[in-house]
Amino acid sequence: MQDLKNTQGLRSIATLLIEYTLAPEAVHPTQLKEASAVLADLLTIRKPSQVIISGDSAGGNLALALLSHLLHPHPNVPPVKVNGPLGGALTYSPWAGFSTDYPSFDNVKLDVLSPLSLRKWSAMFLGKSHPSDPEADPGSVTGDAYTEACKNPASWWEGMHNICSDIFISYGGDEVLADPIEELKTPLRNGWSSGGGDPSRTVFIKAAREAHIAPIVDVMTPGKKGMKSSTQIAIEEWYCARLSN
Repeated sequence: MQDLKNTQGLRSIATLLIEYTLAPEAVHPTQLKEASAVLADLLTIRKPSQVIISGDSAGGNLALALLSHLLHPHPNVPPVKVNGPLGGALTYSPWAGFSTDYPSFDNVKLDVLSPLSLRKWSAMFLGKSHPSDPEADPGSVTGDAYTEACKNPASWWEGMHNICSDIFISYGGDEVLADPIEELKTPLRNGWSSGGGDPSRTVFIKAAREAHIAPIVDVMTPGKKGMKSSTQIAIEEWYCARLSN
């Protein structure tokens, strides 16, 4: 964001961070309710085209859930009225599905996430942990259309271009979540297109030899200050295209 602020020819920007309640203290759809409330309030002072939503990992899951809620209001969450598409949505390595049986989980030695941790966290998030031992392996965990974006058919995404002008999703080729993110790609693009949107406005970037949320981790890694990966450059270019005067 600091680099974008220093780039000439771009509109001024501000960052709003949502402090949503974490699991297991609160379970789904609490986080979606909180994110929706913040967005609804923000839209009273900003045009939808001035708002870009973003999130990484579990935050990416929430960003995708929020987009789904705008198009298909969750029965237990107040709807949010959007008068025109949002300026865009960008997610880094979104947690798009809860299954740990994908072949990409063979990347476990190359990534920072483990299958057991993901199963426990998803169970806590959905309120499906063992009551007597939340740390026990819950086994296979399944969510719903809002929490597992990769499981939705193309029809779910039809009309999304009326809710959000552009979607950009980055992920690493060496991360365990690569397959569920790739599973999301085709139905999202097909639904976007069949609903009347331009499929080129849904961008998926898979970075070879990168693990989970690499563009963010790299910023915090000693010795990489001032060095930018091709993914980081692509992300900045995407933002610049949306923020140009």
